[in-house]
Amino acid sequence: MASNGQIQASAGQSVPAVILVVEDDWLLRQAMASEMRHAGWHVLEASTGEAALSLPEKVGQIDLVVTDIRLAGEMTGWDVAQGFRARFSDLPVVYVSGNTADSSRMVSRSTFLGKPCAPADLMRACRRALDSAHAATSPLSRAD
Repeated sequence: MASNGQIQASAGQSVPAVILVVEDDWLLRQAMASEMRHAGWHVLEASTGEAALSLPEKVGQIDLVVTDIRLAGEMTGWDVAQGFRARFSDLPVVYVSGNTADSSRMVSRSTFLGKPCAPADLMRACRRALDSAHAATSPLSRAD
């Protein structure tokens, strides 16, 4: 993976990373998504954990999950991360929450940012997570 958050595709071409933002506060979700789009990434949005976990069957790939902890619906951000990791063991996760980090609930190799956080800090955490993920393919690539 290139350090700019691009995913290497076949024939040396790169495509924008796909980031899923799971946040029930629509204004905050929009602000985060806007920053990420400005960075050149493709952004998917979900306001509940249930909606987030239904997306892999609907989209071709997800390269990173950024999730709040307290969400609308029955699921928490902890549940979202664990649900994705149960299916895609290498998928990077960035938690962004006003809640306290609970290391016993965090999935391995994840990052936690406290709210409020500066957009630059969020972008840096996303780049770091994408760069540390397996370079060649997305963990959620759809078979052709």
